[in-house]
Amino acid sequence: VSSELHGWTLSSSLLLAGFPALLYATQGVLTYLGYQNTDSVTFNGLNQTKTLSAALWCFLLMGKTQSIVQMAALGILLFSAMLFQGSISLTGL
Repeated sequence: VSSELHGWTLSSSLLLAGFPALLYATQGVLTYLGYQNTDSVTFNGLNQTKTLSAALWCFLLMGKTQSIVQMAALGILLFSAMLFQGSISLTGL
């Protein structure tokens, strides 16, 4: 353990972890503001698209493909988000 902590300093730790922590805190505040200023269906729909966009960007930027089960789960998530937003309707079924 002591060998791992040999090069550790408070400034290097803050430099490496400070920016992601700031982004995470900002995201939390913006999520809270979004929850206060939108209706629940819109907020949940937008919040679900966050997962879809993360999967898309992982594929586009890093080339990481999803398994069949993950693709099915993302498809169900997309379907439910569209259903709750009113983009599609099940009245004709």
